[in-house]
Amino acid sequence: HITNSGRRKQIATEARSLDLGGFLKGGYPGVVVVEGASASCDEFVTWIKGNKSRPGGFGRNWGHHVRGEATVEARHLPELFRELEDDDMGRLGALCREFDVEDEFR
Repeated sequence: HITNSGRRKQIATEARSLDLGGFLKGGYPGVVVVEGASASCDEFVTWIKGNKSRPGGFGRNWGHHVRGEATVEARHLPELFRELEDDDMGRLGALCREFDVEDEFR
């Protein structure tokens, strides 16, 4: 779950600082979808998982799926990482279809 507005802001700030595109859907469940350079994605995953043991951290159940590096030419998602409404799982699904990444979740 990603319910704390401060945590959501931290996630978005970290993703943007690593030049990752994608989306954050807070609430229950919380979902983060990122795309970018392989090293940046790895650093983001390490960062977000490393926050789980801190007071006010991000929780324990972070799963991730990595498909390989997305070059600038091959990226599907918008370059600017953005936050969606907490209750907008349908919007996240529609965006994943729109940007041709829905199959990554099957």
